[in-house]
Amino acid sequence: ALNRLVVTSGDFGLAYLTERWAARFVSELFRNYVVCFVGYSINDPVLRYMMDALAADRMLGEVTPQAWALGDCEPGQEHRKTIEWEAKGVTPILYEVPAGSHDHSALYQTLHAWADTYCDDIQGKERIVDNYALKNPSDSTPQNDFVGRMLWALSDKSGLPAKRFADFNPVPSLDWLLEAFSDEHFQHSDLARWLRRYLNDPRLIIWIAQREGPLPSQWVLKTREALHDFASLERDGKTAVLDEIRSRSPKAIPG
Repeated sequence: ALNRLVVTSGDFGLAYLTERWAARFVSELFRNYVVCFVGYSINDPVLRYMMDALAADRMLGEVTPQAWALGDCEPGQEHRKTIEWEAKGVTPILYEVPAGSHDHSALYQTLHAWADTYCDDIQGKERIVDNYALKNPSDSTPQNDFVGRMLWALSDKSGLPAKRFADFNPVPSLDWLLEAFSDEHFQHSDLARWLRRYLNDPRLIIWIAQREGPLPSQWVLKTREALHDFASLERDGKTAVLDEIRSRSPKAIPG
């Protein structure tokens, strides 16, 4: 096993050029897995050639996973650093390092946060919803991209984080729809449970009018159910229930 350690330049030559076991290993790694480099500059000539070869394969139509790298960046240098990494065929995930320092604490904090989220699985994603549902999405920044985290959490196939968002109290702002959820990544039906809590908001009506094509059947069904429920409550004089709905979703009941 000690002979498989790459320590010296001679080891490097054996592993990548003479015996080529490391070259085969890394090549298969890039072709079959999503790779993220941590604390590695990818300046080794062999790896640079490998990354160039993968980029050439992609240009020829071959589908290979994207490679990523956690990279340090001084304030104001984000664009330059991104170009440097992308020239290597890698998409960077940049973290800030104060100018002139070697403080990589942001990297460690990021790795700890990722570990906490993934260890908790669905609960970790639901915690993301709890933390950011009431924030204004326009406050999201490249350094604190909580909109990106929210989109990731809501995309869980179980639908549980999305349900938690839809039922969150008080109701999350409609700005989430207008600024973050209009991307084609989401289907209108995915938002039906939440959007019926905004049936009295003119901005929702305008947003619907700007969409192309018919409304999804799930959305139509949820809206009809909501209107029927509101009408029944008003007819039966259940004002306390209506007041409770208004306290959590002030624009849910149409005028």
